[in-house]
Amino acid sequence: MCSPPLVGRDRELGVLTRATTQQRAVVLIAGEAGTGKTRLVHELRGDQDADAHPSGSGPLLGYCHPAPAPFPYGPVIEALRGAPIPTGLNPVCGTLHPLLPECAHLLPDPPPVLPDPNSERHRLFRAFREILTALGPAVLVIEDVHWVDADTRALLDFLVPRLPDQLTLVLTYRPEELPADYPVAALAARLPHGTFRAELDLPPLSVEEVHHLCTALLHDRPPPGEGFAARLHAHTRGNPFATVELLHHLRATRIDPTTPSCLQDARVPPTLRDALLERLARLGRHARAIVQAAAVLGDPATEGVLTAVAKLTPAHAARGLDEALTRRILRSGPDGSIGFPHPLTRRAAYSALPLPKRRRLHRRAAAVLRSEPGPPYAAMAAHSREAGLHDAWTAYAEQAADRAIATGDDGAAAELLRDALTRPRLASETRSRLAVKLGRAALTGLVTDETITLLRQIIDDAALPPETRGELRLELGLLLFNQAGQGTQGRHELARACAELSRRPALAARAMSALAVPRSTPEPVDAHRQWMQRATTAAGHSGDPVVTTAVAVNRATLLAQLGDSGAWEVALPDPADPLDRAQRREFTRGALNLADAAVMLGDYPRAEHYLRLTTELATTTEVPFTLALVGAESTGLLLDWVRGRWDGLAERAGGAAHSPHLADLPLVAAEIDLVRANLALAQGDPAEAEELLRGVGSGATTANLVPIRAAAAGTLGRILLARKDAEEAWNRIDPVLCLIQSKGIWVWASDLTPGLEALLALGRDTLAADLLQRFAAGLEGTAAPAAAATLHRWRGLLADHRGESARAVEHYARAEAAYRALPRPYDAAQAMEARGRCRLADGQTTVLVEALRAYTAVGAAWDAARCRRLLREQGVSTPHVGQRGYGSALSPREQEIVRLAAGGRTNREIAAMLYLSPRTVETHVANALSKLGLRSRKELARGN
Repeated sequence: MCSPPLVGRDRELGVLTRATTQQRAVVLIAGEAGTGKTRLVHELRGDQDADAHPSGSGPLLGYCHPAPAPFPYGPVIEALRGAPIPTGLNPVCGTLHPLLPECAHLLPDPPPVLPDPNSERHRLFRAFREILTALGPAVLVIEDVHWVDADTRALLDFLVPRLPDQLTLVLTYRPEELPADYPVAALAARLPHGTFRAELDLPPLSVEEVHHLCTALLHDRPPPGEGFAARLHAHTRGNPFATVELLHHLRATRIDPTTPSCLQDARVPPTLRDALLERLARLGRHARAIVQAAAVLGDPATEGVLTAVAKLTPAHAARGLDEALTRRILRSGPDGSIGFPHPLTRRAAYSALPLPKRRRLHRRAAAVLRSEPGPPYAAMAAHSREAGLHDAWTAYAEQAADRAIATGDDGAAAELLRDALTRPRLASETRSRLAVKLGRAALTGLVTDETITLLRQIIDDAALPPETRGELRLELGLLLFNQAGQGTQGRHELARACAELSRRPALAARAMSALAVPRSTPEPVDAHRQWMQRATTAAGHSGDPVVTTAVAVNRATLLAQLGDSGAWEVALPDPADPLDRAQRREFTRGALNLADAAVMLGDYPRAEHYLRLTTELATTTEVPFTLALVGAESTGLLLDWVRGRWDGLAERAGGAAHSPHLADLPLVAAEIDLVRANLALAQGDPAEAEELLRGVGSGATTANLVPIRAAAAGTLGRILLARKDAEEAWNRIDPVLCLIQSKGIWVWASDLTPGLEALLALGRDTLAADLLQRFAAGLEGTAAPAAAATLHRWRGLLADHRGESARAVEHYARAEAAYRALPRPYDAAQAMEARGRCRLADGQTTVLVEALRAYTAVGAAWDAARCRRLLREQGVSTPHVGQRGYGSALSPREQEIVRLAAGGRTNREIAAMLYLSPRTVETHVANALSKLGLRSRKELARGN
């Protein structure tokens, strides 16, 4: 098992270490269970100064125990038993013979027993002080002083005012378990003059500190990302012991920390459970009843609810609650509600309840909550389910879902309904009603595989009425189409739904308009236009303004995907008008669709307009699916990539890629990985780019996003062409071109220049010329600036291949100008490079030098290196130009990585923290070592 690093305790360790260098010192370390008091004092073994402690023995450690009849002086005897006791001790130390028989050969002879017990006790105290004096310089640590026995307590009361020189006394304790009559902190008020004094209260870890623990303990697992650290922090409230034990448990059980549900799926680790149950066992009867009620309720509750569920009198409940709060088993919130400090404590307490008692408490909880104002139906449904009250469970779940839908929380509604539909022996009519509500809620929530599977099962029920089946099939098809990335299956379900909904035009119009949006399925664009015509007719028959808006949104989306300028003239509602929630949702969806299409087309001002509109609307419509799309920033990331706004883009894309919701958004994940792959390639890491592209360019995740598949295939084609593998480059791009050809939507081909380059490299000139002709014909009548710029580039390629240098230069120049106008500076630099290569035959290198400057300015190191190599072959000096140089000084990124490396982080850990590849971190470390004149990371750490 990997030992965790000490995290978040640098200041406290510094104070503790400083105390050991003083003439004499007392340090009190307070902290609730699991905050790392023991770990902190054990760190003294590695941090003590050898000169200050020549014995090298380390701290003298003794522990108090929660025994009913603890051994007198137990912790002090335990600490002294292994101490390096010197010879020549004061004769009074002979009094310790009965307590330290294993050290008898080192102690003076025992003195005669005194007749007065008090005098004998005083002599024993003097003996303890004398032996501690003789051991100096020494550190005496007494752990868990909240359990201190009466004799040791009296000894401390004697010792502290007479603290020997060269002794550091460290006492650790849990304030919540300290006896009311023993304020440990009061000891510090009785210290001799000149004694160093420190009181340390160990706080919980921050989210960043929890992330450091995750990185260290899961170093050989997929990086969990910042989102996981925040969820883990919420789960443990930053308690170090709980955090470490849960991480060890995740490692041991091989639970994937990148899945959003991993913490809910994990059992309470046995070590953590046993430690918590030990604390619970020491509670009184009434406190235990209150804690059991809180464990069953789960959410924080009022004192009245806890009292009723625990079935205690108000007086008994008050006493029990006071004890549970004082012991910090429970905690009072700012609103006065009472609950557990963190979920793990609650789960441990809940797991200790016998099943019959658990069910009784759940039944009582459901009854008590029913009488509350604004009954919490979701909680009542959960309690009824656990109590075995199935009819009540279903009824409460439906009421809770209806309330959630009314307030815009469709994600919560879907979860409640999905859970209720798993109930055994559910009436067919109820099952159908709940399933329809689930499908509606899931459309605007974050879809799960469980929802899709459940809808399929219900649709297959022969007893289902045809129109209900049609509505469920519509919802299933839309989920498959829009969220799950399963375009072919989604189209199949929607087409069947159209037939089943012939008597419900509003729903049929939704299915038809969805089929009108171009996807990766092979039907031609005319088929999409026909579906849109049918959808418009059905929407008119429905008389439903929301359906009319939904169909108009899809019509604008269809036209935008075709590069038809009429997309921007489709009559959509004005978002400034007082629209109802459903219409605002549809308009928000439309704004996001149009932003995506505008990025693909190269209309970037319009893309930015719709992105701003989407962000503004999404925060007011409360649609989880849309909010997640905006939160992931996938469209904004794509826009910044093509426009050359790369500063901080890798970090933003890396952060978005680790969003906890991304597992439910495969299409968004594909867009983000495309940005990351493009950046990795441009910045000189083709291996990482290829790895990222593996899941983007092919497979179900991008089945609906032909432009994304095309862009991924184009980037992969560039990598393969750089390896001189034109055949494989063409094999990767050809299927996407065939799909574009079958659909007749050539604006999607703007990123497929490597396909034409591959054909020319393979000598397939006729096929290349035919491809260019089809591309040109397909763009006629479209408003697609990016594709139009690419067309000039393709014409330049073909002319260049044919030896028509002047024509090639002209077309490359037009492509360059068109890309600049968009702007797409990276593509413009590539067109400039191609133009510069044409000019090399005339001995002109100026254009190629300018291309190098353009690449360097945007940050495209991979392309800049290619230009430098070509210019060197021409005998042209190629200094690093365009970007700020740092000379022998460290760049800001190098400084950041050096700080982490000097702190003991591995390359993999640093890569996970900064969202870089390990290879990139390795390069930065090597550069930093060279600049600093160091030979190894060890020297870096020593010089930190």
